[in-house]
Amino acid sequence: MQQSEGNQFYVNQGATVAARDFRKVGEVTRDATVSVLTDRIPRHVASVDSNAPRLRAREGKVDIIAPPRCGASLSPRHNLLLAGLNAADYASLVVHLDPVPLPCGFVVCHAHHNADYVYFPISGIVSILYELEDGASMEVAVTGNDGVVGVAAFMGGGATTSRAVVRNEGYAYRVRASVLNGEFDNSPLLRRSLLSYAQALFTQIAQSAVCHRHHQLQKQFCRMLLTTFDRLPTDEVALTHDAMASLLGVRRESITAAAGRLQADGLIRYHRGKITVLDRPAMEAQVCECYGVVKNELNRLMPQVKASASAPLRISRKRHDDAAIFLGARAS
Repeated sequence: MQQSEGNQFYVNQGATVAARDFRKVGEVTRDATVSVLTDRIPRHVASVDSNAPRLRAREGKVDIIAPPRCGASLSPRHNLLLAGLNAADYASLVVHLDPVPLPCGFVVCHAHHNADYVYFPISGIVSILYELEDGASMEVAVTGNDGVVGVAAFMGGGATTSRAVVRNEGYAYRVRASVLNGEFDNSPLLRRSLLSYAQALFTQIAQSAVCHRHHQLQKQFCRMLLTTFDRLPTDEVALTHDAMASLLGVRRESITAAAGRLQADGLIRYHRGKITVLDRPAMEAQVCECYGVVKNELNRLMPQVKASASAPLRISRKRHDDAAIFLGARAS
C-alpha cells in the first residue's frame, strides 16, 4: 500500500476497496471505514507483507484503490487516440496523465454530474448505460482503448443523462477535465481527434437504438460479442447471462437461448460465465449490419495508428513510486 499524489493510495490486493477517515492507532494499523463493493464496514487496515510497499498514512481523508494485477506495459500510447497525437501535443498532455485501475463495476462517470476527470482507457471496456425510472438499463455504446470516456467535459454541455461503468476490467490514464479543456483550446490536432471520436460515439449510440428496434436478438448478441473482442486482446471474456441480458435490455432466458444456438453451431463456447469465440468469420457472417456501420465510421474518423508499446511513459520522481505500485513492481 503506498501513498500517492493527491492523498490517494494504491493497494496491490485482489479486491477493490475505498477507505475514508483514517485515524492512527499504531505503527502498522489504522482504523478506517472501508467500502468493499459498496458495503461499508469498520476495519483495521494493516500494512502489507514485507515484500510489498508498506502503508504510509497521515491523518485526513484518503482513498484506497486496489487495481487488478497487470503484467503488461502501461504506456499511454496504447490508447489509439493518444497514439494519434504528434510528439508536441502528446508531450504537452502526457505530463498531466495519471495511471488508474478500472475495476469491474466502477462508475467512471455518473449521470447528471459534471465529471472531474476524463479517462483514456488503455485496456478493458467501459459501457455507456441509460437507465429508466424502474431501474432497467441498456448499453448504448462501449469505449475501449479506441477512445475516451467523458466527452461531455469538452463538448460544453456539462453532465449527461447516461452512466459510464466498467464492464471488463482494465487500466486507463485520467486527466482533470479542466486541464483537458485547456489542451483542447490550444491544440488543433487534439481538438480534432476528440471531436472525431465524439462523432463516432454518437454514431454508435444512434446505431444501437436502431439495432435494438429492428434486428433479431441473436444478431444483436453477435454484435455485442464482436464489439467486445475488437477491444480486448483475447478470445475469451467473462460475461454472465444476467450481465448480457442487462446490457441488451432483454430477459435472461432470451440470452440463454441465443447463446445456446451459437454454441450449438460451433461459433462460441460458454462455460462458467466465460465466453470463448471459436469461429469469428462465421459470427461476422451472422452479425447485423450495425456492427459494420459503427466499425467503418470509427475507422473513417479516427487515425489508424497502431498503439506502440515502445513509447514508455516518462514519469516524474514524485510519482515514480506510485507508477511502480500500479505496475505491480517496486520502484527502483
